[in-house]
Amino acid sequence: MAVPFDYERRARASREADKRFHDAYRYWSYPYKTERTLGGEEYLRALSEWHQTVAEAYPPEFWDDYALLRAHNPSAVESALLFLEADPIFFRSGYVKTNLLRSLGQVALSEEQRNRLQEAVLNVVRSRYGREFRDYCRLARRIDSPGFRAAIEALTADRDAHVRRRAGWMLYYVQHGAYEQATR
Repeated sequence: MAVPFDYERRARASREADKRFHDAYRYWSYPYKTERTLGGEEYLRALSEWHQTVAEAYPPEFWDDYALLRAHNPSAVESALLFLEADPIFFRSGYVKTNLLRSLGQVALSEEQRNRLQEAVLNVVRSRYGREFRDYCRLARRIDSPGFRAAIEALTADRDAHVRRRAGWMLYYVQHGAYEQATR
């Protein structure tokens, strides 16, 4: 049995490398500082580490599966599901999620895959609003079911106002297909 890919640890490493890179850039790039605490070598080392950690934040086969899914090949759905279920947050992961969500809306899904996607969508409603939220809403309409809709409706009564707002937007889109109107 293969060891599952640790998305959260890799995403955390990428976010930490991103911070070190930006700190190194800040110290290296300010010409008016009388004494630089970091030189160009440290900046380049931080940049290289950052690039490496971003590349390592994805499983080895991820980009091959990503290309297959973009070509509407259903054999790559599992890789996308694992990524969306883990919901890692690091540099450009929101753009990747957007493309995965759009591609998943164009392939045939099994009932089990639909259920897993529904749970991933509900987790996003419960946790955060990101740049890809609108694409989660669009996909929610495609994977709608009475149980899924009831779960979204239940979240509209959550104690957290942010969860209620996201659930309301999601529910409106599922019912009417007009997220853009709901958020104005």
